[in-house]
Amino acid sequence: MNFHVSKPAGKDLVEIWTYSQQQWGTQQADLYLESLALRMAWLTENRELWRTRQAVKEGVFSYLENRHVIYFAAARKGINILRVLHYRMDPGQRLE
Repeated sequence: MNFHVSKPAGKDLVEIWTYSQQQWGTQQADLYLESLALRMAWLTENRELWRTRQAVKEGVFSYLENRHVIYFAAARKGINILRVLHYRMDPGQRLE
């Protein structure tokens, strides 16, 4: 199964990498983004662990990875990554 990263989620990942690189260096930023990507791939195979977020938006699921929440929707062949937000951010204002 695959995952597709939406444009807003791609922007989130760039911002996460930039912040991480400024705070902890390039190697740590790379490792953190790699861990997010690995979790996204893992989610495609572990549907039973998806947390529904119907109160935020119908058809949206989430999974907490470190200090970020991956918001996604089911797709025919995997998942669509909608956003990757810091756990303190309000998803209701940021999910289209």
